Amino acid sequence: MSEAGGALALAIATPAERHLRNGDPIVVERVGHRRRFLASAFVDRYVTPNAYFHLAMIHALLRACGARVGKADFEGPPVYTVD
Repeated sequence: MSEAGGALALAIATPAERHLRNGDPIVVERVGHRRRFLASAFVDRYVTPNAYFHLAMIHALLRACGARVGKADFEGPPVYTVD
């Protein structure tokens, strides 16, 4: 799991869910249906892709409205040095 995905998962998890292990089950209940995941799959294949999708859509909407946002705004400050 990426650091960003892990941080996001911890930010939205309840205190009890923060102690889940990779193979532990997670159940997401909605009106009319129930989704069952393993903890690792929930973060890696559900939460993280959804977060990136919604960030990308926000970026697209801002650009469509004329906001001057680009890759650097998404990535934040560089984490590398240039020699």
